[in-house]
Amino acid sequence: MAIGILAYGSLRHDPGPELGHPNIISRIETRTPFGVEYGRYSLKKRGGGAPVEAEILVCRDDMTLEDATNRLWRREVKEKDKSKKYPGHSQPGYVQIEPLRDFGGVETVLYTDFLQADKIPAPNVEDLARAAIASMPNAEPGMQE
Repeated sequence: MAIGILAYGSLRHDPGPELGHPNIISRIETRTPFGVEYGRYSLKKRGGGAPVEAEILVCRDDMTLEDATNRLWRREVKEKDKSKKYPGHSQPGYVQIEPLRDFGGVETVLYTDFLQADKIPAPNVEDLARAAIASMPNAEPGMQE
């Protein structure tokens, strides 16, 4: 198995059209090797948290690393134009696509991240809960779960 996508949160349950069947040939149960918190406030910054249940979405054998990277980036930024490619920005506020090597029996597993400067070093549970509740009226239909 050469390429996989680390899926947790909404990606796990809704990989989107570019990362769903038939592009994903299997799923491997795992946990994230890093802490995750889902309260995205202050321009979608995240940090802290704890490892969570996840899956590695194993890509079909003919999918290249570049193609998998582009598909994951488009899914995360809600880009519908399939000709758009991951810009590889390393600027604050941009979604980063990062690789894990030899994770879960897969050669390269891609995941989304933010620059360290964009992360909340010690998120406060009460503030995250308030931010999550306050964000609900702005969520797109179907994303309130």
